[in-house]
Amino acid sequence: MNIFAIGDLHLSLRGGKLQKPMDIFGDHWRDHHERIATDWRARVGEEDLVLMPGDLSWARDLDEAHEDLEWVHALPGRKILIRGNHDWWIAGSRAKLREAVPRSIHLVLGDCLGIDDVLLFGTRYWQDLSLEFPGQEDIEIAPPQDSARILEREIQRLRSTIEKAEDATRERSFRLRICMLHFPPTDFRATRTRATEMLNEFGIDGCVFGHVHNLPDAPESVEVDGIPYWPVSCDLLGFRLRQIEI
Repeated sequence: MNIFAIGDLHLSLRGGKLQKPMDIFGDHWRDHHERIATDWRARVGEEDLVLMPGDLSWARDLDEAHEDLEWVHALPGRKILIRGNHDWWIAGSRAKLREAVPRSIHLVLGDCLGIDDVLLFGTRYWQDLSLEFPGQEDIEIAPPQDSARILEREIQRLRSTIEKAEDATRERSFRLRICMLHFPPTDFRATRTRATEMLNEFGIDGCVFGHVHNLPDAPESVEVDGIPYWPVSCDLLGFRLRQIEI
């Protein structure tokens, strides 16, 4: 079983065509979903895992997200998805959401999931204004005072999902423990944060995150206290999946 990751697909499919073409953010985004699918089909097997840390779809509700979800479902592998800040369609009852998504898609929503010998856990997290990503537009998604308040709440949610993962490891052993966050818990300087400290204390094997865009010189990973953190927004990867090797 191989493990791959790719995030921030920002799909908006209707009748097989993107309703919100992403090339408004640069020509390199043109037909990005087709390029992702070509690479995906060439490399991913049915038993492989594909970690998707948020911002799958621009859809505002589950009905609107239907074609995007079916597009992902048609691709090989077992997909594990968390919520990003644009995933408005992920709302309401967790149980109903999990019943509604296609069977190859597994939602991790502030909890954890064991697949074979891999434990996956995570949450959306939030923008940490102490982190720097030179070259990316400095866009605050909330006023600074609101960001601080939301980040504090999200840190508590991260703590909660770590506790659930700890409970899961008491019941069975796992070869790998991987965290999925949408917002970055560190930057390319490997800055320590409260999030990295908690994850280090738990002893994770690695973390994938998204949200960061349009940085052509982004590293494949950074290490914080010996733990690899992989930025996997699809444009950073050249619209190819990143294989996670630990």
